[in-house]
Amino acid sequence: MNRQALLALAAVIGLLVGAGIHPARADSTVNIKVDNYIISFPNEVVFSLEADAPFQISKITLNFRAGSTLATRYGYPEFTPGNQVRATYRLKTSGGENNQNYLPPFTTIRYWYVFEGANGERVQTPEKSFLYQDTRFIWKTLEKDTVTVFYYGGADATARLVLETGLQTLDKMGREAGIGLERPVKIILYNTKPDMDGAIPFTSATSRRELITAGQAYSEHDLVLVLGVGRDVVRTVAHELTHLITHQLTDNPYRQIPAWLNEGLSMYAEGDLYGEYKRALDNAIRQDRLMSVKQMTTMPGRPEDVILLYGEAHSLVKFLIDRYGPEKMRQFLATYKEGTNDDDALRRVYGFDRDGLYAQWRQSLGLPPQPAGGGEAPGGAAQPGPQAPGQPAPPRPAPTAQPSAAAFPVLALLGAAVLGVLGLAVVAGLVVFVVSRNR
Repeated sequence: MNRQALLALAAVIGLLVGAGIHPARADSTVNIKVDNYIISFPNEVVFSLEADAPFQISKITLNFRAGSTLATRYGYPEFTPGNQVRATYRLKTSGGENNQNYLPPFTTIRYWYVFEGANGERVQTPEKSFLYQDTRFIWKTLEKDTVTVFYYGGADATARLVLETGLQTLDKMGREAGIGLERPVKIILYNTKPDMDGAIPFTSATSRRELITAGQAYSEHDLVLVLGVGRDVVRTVAHELTHLITHQLTDNPYRQIPAWLNEGLSMYAEGDLYGEYKRALDNAIRQDRLMSVKQMTTMPGRPEDVILLYGEAHSLVKFLIDRYGPEKMRQFLATYKEGTNDDDALRRVYGFDRDGLYAQWRQSLGLPPQPAGGGEAPGGAAQPGPQAPGQPAPPRPAPTAQPSAAAFPVLALLGAAVLGVLGLAVVAGLVVFVVSRNR
């Protein structure tokens, strides 16, 4: 380095020091004596730290990432500044507004500390990781290729079935739909409803008592929770595991894939359409009351329309795979990874937009071209706005009681009386405010 460069560097350092900004000391080190964590499932993880340094530690930041997400969260452990410190931090894993603190069991948590001193010292520890386990049980594992099943108790036979189903699903979706995992996944098997309830977010006592969650995919954590009882275990594993595949192949910071594609692939993974989903689709075809592709971008609000969406989505995805093949489907999902919108993604891969897809699909079902008013939602109802991802459909509302014919004269008299009173109030110069509040 020549003399002019040295003088310039000295000038820059002098300006930084003069401005109160000190370069980090390259020779600063922190000696970690204790670095522990205690899992208190399902509420929190308590981190404990003891360290000393050749400088006074004035700030400690605990950084952590959960699952495969690149987003970094952080917190500030409690400690007394000094050269020797003891620090504690409680990472909440449940609760918060809309259960924002929730972490599913067996999430991989990666964490590291950053120590800072009053004179600009800054030391970052190497990243460490652990599994946030459900500590209520002693767990066993079955593993093959990219799938690991965690289970407990005497569920060995069910665990083998779940692992086999997972591997068969990956094979099927690879051969027929051209898609597969980019990262390994975990399937967490629970033996009873109370055990499963203790592992999923709490919403209400009523929901916990009356609703059974057969399976739940947590795509950002690359894992699935499965209730290992009942006759639908195989379908549940195939469905939820495919959600992980779809997420891994399409995840991007710009937009989500449409509901029909996300749910359609998972329904396709289950096999032939069945039960109420098939009945809803058959009725909609027979009455020519299908939801359009555009209407299936997000989940509808009415439970009966949600059932229909699942049936239509299966049919729509099967149509694309059967007619255009698995390579096109693989390319289609890859465009979403780039943040492409629905119409552009379809045009790039298939050569038509959503309206074109809807027209071809209708033709394949033996239906005439889209009728006038075909953009209407089922039953003539307006389509709801976008819903938060992963939110369950609202429960079916209780029917509203209708007044009998005999009640209408009484209502009319009451209405006239009310109008009369309001008219007098206006004449007297009174102002009446009516406030309506949604509850």
